[in-house]
Amino acid sequence: MLERIRADFFAGQRDALDKEEAADAFARAVASVATADFTCVMAGGALTTTYEGVEGVRDGWNDFLNAFEQIKIIPGQVFETEDGVLEFVQLIGRPVGIDADIEQDAAAVWRVRDGGLAMVEFHIDRDAARASAGLSS
Repeated sequence: MLERIRADFFAGQRDALDKEEAADAFARAVASVATADFTCVMAGGALTTTYEGVEGVRDGWNDFLNAFEQIKIIPGQVFETEDGVLEFVQLIGRPVGIDADIEQDAAAVWRVRDGGLAMVEFHIDRDAARASAGLSS
């Protein structure tokens, strides 16, 4: 399931995500596998919010992406968890109003239930993501 979302979302990504297309692409990728009660959590940093449903994940990604002039998300290691996977990513981007790029290690916890994606949590703090996923650091 994660492989399908990754393939749909990261397909064609070059130097940076096109913000106008990225939130829609991610929402479409999630919609193809989401449960009816899907939830997206943005955890950490200035944006800590829970979003409900596929429209919510679109809104969450718009909120996240609009904080950047440009951003690239580099997928990394994936670890099996009791109810899904923990995925490490690296964010490289230029926040709005800042004249320098930042690099940030981040993570996502993907939770599966009854064959569908029930929740995804995006974390700036990898240790918090590990704890949420039930994995020791």
